[in-house]
Amino acid sequence: HTPAATTTDHNLVVQVFDRISGQSIKGFRYVLLAADTPRRDRVIDDSKVQLTLPPGKKHRLRIEAPGYEPLSQDVMSNDEPRQLRIELLKEMKAAGIELHIQDPQAQPIRHILVTASRSDPNNPQAVATALWQRRTRNERGIFTLPQLEPGSYRFDLQALTDTGERTTHLTARYETYYGGSERQRVPLTLAPGAGIDLRVKDSEGTLLGQEVAIRLVRPDGSTPPTRWRATVDDKPILRVDGLPAASMARLAEPVPPGLYRLEFQRGAGAVTKHPVQLEAGRHHRVEITLGR
Repeated sequence: HTPAATTTDHNLVVQVFDRISGQSIKGFRYVLLAADTPRRDRVIDDSKVQLTLPPGKKHRLRIEAPGYEPLSQDVMSNDEPRQLRIELLKEMKAAGIELHIQDPQAQPIRHILVTASRSDPNNPQAVATALWQRRTRNERGIFTLPQLEPGSYRFDLQALTDTGERTTHLTARYETYYGGSERQRVPLTLAPGAGIDLRVKDSEGTLLGQEVAIRLVRPDGSTPPTRWRATVDDKPILRVDGLPAASMARLAEPVPPGLYRLEFQRGAGAVTKHPVQLEAGRHHRVEITLGR
């Protein structure tokens, strides 16, 4: 009588360990890639996984575990079952501030302008001392700020388009005390705002410029100073509460949605009032004709 052959439904056992302690790591993710083979991507609750691979074919195996540096290596399968020991190193937790920025739909905001200032927690009304301003991009919306000395800081964050223009998201502000050795991971959501693109003409259709003063009345009746931006010969021009130049002007800072009122005055002429309903996520085009 001939004994029956022993069979197995796998030919590779992958076990994951901590490289320093030698302890097994339970709960990891593996990604397996090979030419002409569907990608495998699984999360395993145990410390090991049994795989069946086509004999004689090279695969790329990537192992990820929370708190550890990921590791990738090539594996070659064969007919005989074998074990593969994977050893992971813990992540280096460098000190610093890491911002995780998203929109209200939990989508990452990939391009931002960060303005850093030193603040005085004992005097919140004091003008913050500006330190630096940087534009940065990350596909996952994760931004690590440059090395900082211990102290109190304020960070203003503005979302940008791929071409560097402001989006309609409102500016977000994060204030913190940084001790110099800890790591802060900060989730931030940029709220949706609205913008205005403005053209002001005379009765003959000619664009008007700096002779026009503008006041933006907010839904609560307040009229804080408002900056308008125009571009002339590829150079930006800013003006507070007035047209910067005889061209299209854009509200430099998005505002919350709501019912606003624009008030225009050309020289010493009469004031023209124009209501505008601003909706979140939109630049609203407004065209106004002023007499003399």
